[in-house]
Amino acid sequence: MRGEYAKASAYLAEVDRMVPKEKPAQEQIPRGGTLVVAMANPIADIEPSTYQTTEESEVVANVFETLVTTDSQGNLVPSLCERWSLEHGGKAVRLRLRPEVVFSDGTPLTAGAVKASLERSIRNSRDSTPPAFAPISGLSDYLEGRAADVSGIAAPSEREIEIRLTEALPIYPALLTDGRTSIAFQAPAEDGKPAKVLGTGPFVVASQTADRAVLERNDHYRKGPSRLDRLEFRASLTGSAIAEGLKAGQIDLARDLLPQDREAILRDPRFRSGLVEQPKKNTYFVLFNSTSPVGSNAGLRQALANSVRSQDFVWGALGRFALPATGLLPPGILGHDPGRRQPHFPHDKAAEMVRSSALELPIRLRASVHPILQDQYKALTSALFGNWAELGVEVSVSTRTMPEYLQSWNETGGIDLLVGRWIADYDDPDNFSFTLFHSNEGLLRGYFSSSETDKTLEEARHESDSDARERLYRKFEDRMLESGILVPLFHDVDYRIASPAVRGLQLRGTAPWVNYPEVGKAPSAAGPAADHRAGGGIIHVPIAGVVRSLDPSIDSTVEKGETLPNVFETLTRQTEGAVVIPWLVSDVTAENEGLRYRFRLRPGIRFHDGRPLTARDVRHSFERLLQDDESDTRWPLSPIRGARQLIDHEATALEGFHIVSPTEFYIDLVKPVPFFPALMSEPAAAIVPEGTRRVSGTWRDQCVGTGPFRVVSFEPGRRLQLEKNPHYWREGYPRSDGIIFRFGMSPEEIRSEFLEGRLSIASDLLPADVEALRRDPRHGSGYRESPRLSIYCVAFNVHRGIFTDPALRRGLAHAIDAAGIVRRTIGRLAVPANGLIPPGLLGHSSSSGRGARRTGPLLQEESVNYTVSKEKREVAAAVHPLFFGEFAAFYEELTKAFGEMGFAIRAVNETMPDFITHQKNADVDLAVMRWVADYPDADTFVNGILQSDEGILGRMLGSPQIDDLTERGRSEVNPDVRHAIYRQLEDLIARDALLIPLFHEQVYHFVRPEVEGHSLGFALPTVAYENLSIRR
Repeated sequence: MRGEYAKASAYLAEVDRMVPKEKPAQEQIPRGGTLVVAMANPIADIEPSTYQTTEESEVVANVFETLVTTDSQGNLVPSLCERWSLEHGGKAVRLRLRPEVVFSDGTPLTAGAVKASLERSIRNSRDSTPPAFAPISGLSDYLEGRAADVSGIAAPSEREIEIRLTEALPIYPALLTDGRTSIAFQAPAEDGKPAKVLGTGPFVVASQTADRAVLERNDHYRKGPSRLDRLEFRASLTGSAIAEGLKAGQIDLARDLLPQDREAILRDPRFRSGLVEQPKKNTYFVLFNSTSPVGSNAGLRQALANSVRSQDFVWGALGRFALPATGLLPPGILGHDPGRRQPHFPHDKAAEMVRSSALELPIRLRASVHPILQDQYKALTSALFGNWAELGVEVSVSTRTMPEYLQSWNETGGIDLLVGRWIADYDDPDNFSFTLFHSNEGLLRGYFSSSETDKTLEEARHESDSDARERLYRKFEDRMLESGILVPLFHDVDYRIASPAVRGLQLRGTAPWVNYPEVGKAPSAAGPAADHRAGGGIIHVPIAGVVRSLDPSIDSTVEKGETLPNVFETLTRQTEGAVVIPWLVSDVTAENEGLRYRFRLRPGIRFHDGRPLTARDVRHSFERLLQDDESDTRWPLSPIRGARQLIDHEATALEGFHIVSPTEFYIDLVKPVPFFPALMSEPAAAIVPEGTRRVSGTWRDQCVGTGPFRVVSFEPGRRLQLEKNPHYWREGYPRSDGIIFRFGMSPEEIRSEFLEGRLSIASDLLPADVEALRRDPRHGSGYRESPRLSIYCVAFNVHRGIFTDPALRRGLAHAIDAAGIVRRTIGRLAVPANGLIPPGLLGHSSSSGRGARRTGPLLQEESVNYTVSKEKREVAAAVHPLFFGEFAAFYEELTKAFGEMGFAIRAVNETMPDFITHQKNADVDLAVMRWVADYPDADTFVNGILQSDEGILGRMLGSPQIDDLTERGRSEVNPDVRHAIYRQLEDLIARDALLIPLFHEQVYHFVRPEVEGHSLGFALPTVAYENLSIRR
């Protein structure tokens, strides 16, 4: 990247340096003992070739292993084989077995044993042939008894297995990750007992019933014996029973909890550290039966499908442990479209479509519903059916048990829709499409299949190019969604909650999901060590101004910039040294000569309500801001392609925003803007969850961010109470327990309550009180000050009224001794200004005063005498409320100076909202105003104040010449050239006397002795509040 922001990786390193790295003590994982694992559904079958449920696969994968598996990123890696290769154009696969692998009885794993195992599984699964077996040559001859073995499975040597296929199938190695292809050895029967089926996995089966399975350690396991002696799976438990068992110490590892029980358990300190999470490659969905009289009605399907706004009720019903789905394919699977937009019909339109379906009202549907959606996820199912009931469609559930539900996959008569889930057997989109919906072999072909989609899926199976395959699978998904056949609901976020005795627990994306061989169990249930880090307490902060809304997109004020970043965070952030660094993103990269910026979100960031931060949330936040007519801070996003169309309501989608994955996106610009990452630090560009309309309430309602604090209560204009975010992504922060901001406090109130110890910090004091406190030995040591990137000025309305006369403006600008007034009334708390741009930014010059830019004497019409000689005139002014309080003495002298020049200033506002309104409307003669940098670049002062359309004073000061220079400064990469452009702007401002620069503010704080971690910076917020704590 050109310019200062080329070093995004260095910014990331700087962020990392800001976060203390507390090295955890090495965890000691004990050996021995029994781990008790709870499950909701029965364990009816643990035969590797015929198991059906997720619970059964978890047990099976601890005993049996596949030839090929996947790593944590979903990439194919060897398991029982050490390598593989495609041969004969993809019509054969050759696998080389690992040496020294043995079954649990010590029998060596050989190519002959693998062939025998695969043939055994083919026989056992003949009624539901796994996708890995269907394309093998000689399969039908073997199953029909015409051949003694499968001719397409050969063992050329002791350690080589060759699988020949009936057609070229480049995806075939992925099919071998299916647990039903696990390698098993049927040991000879002994003493009249049934023959045992043995595996190569870390455990062996000791006993098994539908309600309980016990596995014991395999001492012959190739990676070494597991730490545990045994695993005990207790099945067929309700969510409530699992919760009670965990709390009573009878269960060590829990899942499938009811949402309310889960949240209650996680509030218990004993279990909070025992939570582990992992995105799961599955999808919950509604599938209409296209062959039933009701399910075949296309209008009804589309009405019901598009009346569902999944994010609304998924988050509400399931919380952080579910990700709203926009399609059939989950994240991490080729073809998943992370940016797909869901159409949504308003209630009235959906209801009219239902009435127009030519079906008698109320329409009654019979549904097959997965048991988990009737128990743990009942709240979501009820919300879905309740939504449809409001449209005149009643749904009754026809299946109550798991066997009944599974039976309905094959026997679809009398069923109008299926509400179920599918968990990947292997990590390929083929498993979510061909396996389910192909006319010949699809498990759900009784509900939907077609020759059109068959052709698409068959083409995708035989395509070797991943981009081409992705397009084909998205085409298939689009067909399912547009027809209303499929309603995607959500993807699971898999989790486990462990008892305090469990050690070393991790979750993975493939069966058996839990790292059981590495888990240990302590003999006593001692919880984790308490955190003895110093800190805590409540920080009390006064604010002279007021905050009337917590919505970051509505009006941009210094007060909101000081408070809201504690709740809502941006993609980038300004550090105390006015350097912009990645924040919610881990890195920013410029591409295509600065016309494109690529962002990657940090992993593990969650909103206050638990949902994960994704690229969809960023897109929604930007589109929400650009379409908000109440906002006066949309201009930082204006360089994005398509932003203007959203602002003008000519589009609803941001053309330049492209989602690559849930954690990666790129943004295309209309023109290069070298400081674009800095614009992303503007508080109005804070990220809120997808679906947020207007921010209000608390973190439990519609006021949800990712910040270190979350909202407990808010009294507009008076008080904001924040509490510590216990799940903040920066480990160890915030240091305090909460913050209370009090608004609208006068300088006298701030001084009094600070001295009485009721405030932790004091600022916005009268200058005389600042000097008195600095000399007070009790408080002088707690004084901090820092320059602020700000400008206070008098801005003339050059487009209407008396100050359209440039000669008059020049005379006033020459006559008003702003620097003298600053020194007399404010002292050290301000630096007299020579221009618009403050020190430290491109375009600033330290040359003394406006006269330095003028050559020759003033013209007669610009002289003081010319101005004074005129009749005294009243001028209407929008005056920042700070000039009625902290800077009242300065304002008094300023108005006196204007009076001596023949002008009586009349303030037309009393409050901040009125001040902002008059500035926007440009219905005053002048504005006595303040501007604080949104980001550390001169553009925030030039574009933010002067630009005709976007500047806060654009309607008072803007001109084509200013706009041209502003645009040139924005798009120029060379810092020397940018500096020269901004100097031209400053000269233009001085030549035409567009404004009178007054001063740049010094921000300061007095800090109570018990407050720790305080430092001041240039940017807003002036304090990193997450660093503060109260010494105990």
